[in-house]
Amino acid sequence: MLCYYRAMKCVFTVKNRVREFRAARHFTQAQLAEAVGVTRQTIISLEKSRLNPSILLGLKIARVLDRPVGDVFYLSVADVLPTDDELPEITETLPAGN
Repeated sequence: MLCYYRAMKCVFTVKNRVREFRAARHFTQAQLAEAVGVTRQTIISLEKSRLNPSILLGLKIARVLDRPVGDVFYLSVADVLPTDDELPEITETLPAGN
């Protein structure tokens, strides 16, 4: 996801604390998966940050774990890119091709 934040171009990633909150509730991956209606593999992929959940799945997981959705899923700045104003101006021209 690319967006502008305080005049910086940032790349955000979705992080989660599913494993931490699942373990605190003494749920297995299979139990959490069954409670929210997905496969155990989906929970594994979420916990390894290989999959971003749909809004519906994120809300279901937060409800089952009895946590606010913002505690379970959050944005993290993965990279800060230069804004268009900070990019060097290109003054060199390329020769016309045939």
